[in-house]
Amino acid sequence: MLDNLEATHVNWTPYGESYEILPISYYNGCIHFLEVNEPYMPIRVSRQFGRVQEIPRPPIRSTICKLCSAPKSYKKEYGCNDSHWQDWDTHRYDANWLGAKVSYAEEATDDYLPWFRRHSHVRVSNPVHDVGI
Repeated sequence: MLDNLEATHVNWTPYGESYEILPISYYNGCIHFLEVNEPYMPIRVSRQFGRVQEIPRPPIRSTICKLCSAPKSYKKEYGCNDSHWQDWDTHRYDANWLGAKVSYAEEATDDYLPWFRRHSHVRVSNPVHDVGI
C-alpha cells in the first residue's frame, strides 16, 4: 500500500495555514527539555511549511551515544548546547530561509527526488517476505 503512494496522495502541509504564524517553527538547532536534547531542522521538511523542498543540509549528528542503565535505553549528546537558546536570534529564521513558496503541494527542486531516492528507503517490505525489488 505505502509503496504505491504517489506524491499527490500525500498531505504535504499538515499544519495548514498555521505555519505562517508560528515563528518558533523556524528555529534551527537543538531543543532542550530537562535531560532531553534533540536536533530540530525544519529545512529538512520545508514542504510541510508550504515551501519548495530542496536538498537539505546534513543533519545535526550526535557527538556521543552511550547505553544507559535502563533496558533498551541509550542517551545521545549533540554538539549544540544552551548557547543556542541564549543567542536565539542567530538560530531563528524567517520563512524565506526555508525557500520559495510552493506553486503546488508536492513541489520540489529538480535535483531533490534523485537525491531522496539515493538517501531514503523508498520501498517498505517485510524482510522475511522480501520480493527483491
